[in-house]
Amino acid sequence: MMKISKESVASNFNNIIVETNFVTSLYNPEDSHRVTFEKIIKIAKKLYVPIIAYKESAKSFTTKLSIIHTYLIEYYLNLDFKKDNSEIYGEEEKLLENLNSLFGHNANFNRYLINVARNIRLKCFNNMEFILELNNHILKIGNIGVFRKNIDSRILSINQNLELGEVPLPKLKKRSSETRYNSVKRVIDLLDYDKPDKKLFMHVMYHYPDLYECPVSFISSDQDFMRKSNSSLNELNAQNGLDISQMQMIYVYDYFDKPAN
Repeated sequence: MMKISKESVASNFNNIIVETNFVTSLYNPEDSHRVTFEKIIKIAKKLYVPIIAYKESAKSFTTKLSIIHTYLIEYYLNLDFKKDNSEIYGEEEKLLENLNSLFGHNANFNRYLINVARNIRLKCFNNMEFILELNNHILKIGNIGVFRKNIDSRILSINQNLELGEVPLPKLKKRSSETRYNSVKRVIDLLDYDKPDKKLFMHVMYHYPDLYECPVSFISSDQDFMRKSNSSLNELNAQNGLDISQMQMIYVYDYFDKPAN
């Protein structure tokens, strides 16, 4: 990777807008992007989290949980909690191997969920107590207020001096707001974004530049998303006359070492 000066890194990450992968990595200790985003939090001065990023991350967790939940329940419902811990640990590792064989694309999430289940199991005395605690954990993820509070607390525990802001959902009650929203949407519709990515970029650019302390960087661990976002940013300048001099799109692994998985 090209050597980039510390000064360049610091200046580009002073004021940042983050995306869904950032939120997910802070909730899941097994996420491969977590270390990189924690480094960024330490050097940032102001960080904006889009409301839609909290929602999409929580939705992703609950969707994956709904798929894997049955396998966990089946195992722990029939588990003899009086077994030796080392024996149960080995069985949990085999369960993880089974989940990875079925859902290999979610390997980091599978590890996260097994660790959650294991920690709950160590606090419980029987099967039903475990099931109740696991379901309670799932409900907390689905509660966006609780989920957001956990993410925000994690961010501020890493950098207490960081100023934390949000990117609200667009309010379209006024004609001027609708005009602004539609002018951004027309440009974004030119590219084939994933639906969640499209919505995220829409919300970020709807509030530019008024909401942000500029210059500001929109950062992501998704290279394809940043490529499309940069193209849309240039189109907003060309078609709408938007001054984009105070906004840049940053693929974080142009500045940091990319994790192995």
